[in-house]
Amino acid sequence: LLSEKNIEETNLKFKIYSLEGRLVRIKTQNGYLSSKERVNINVRDLPAAVYFLSVESKEKVLYQSKFIKQ
Repeated sequence: LLSEKNIEETNLKFKIYSLEGRLVRIKTQNGYLSSKERVNINVRDLPAAVYFLSVESKEKVLYQSKFIKQ
């Protein structure tokens, strides 16, 4: 997902928003993260719906994507 963007940053925040714009999940990755590493975010308990993923560093949005949880 993110490897195509070649993001290499520190202290990333992975935020998942509902279709209504409500923040439903946040995961912080402290330290350095290279584009070759994976970050897993558990969404099993979220209901089936459309969600938006935002990856941020220092309050700057680095990546955004939409996904469907079935």
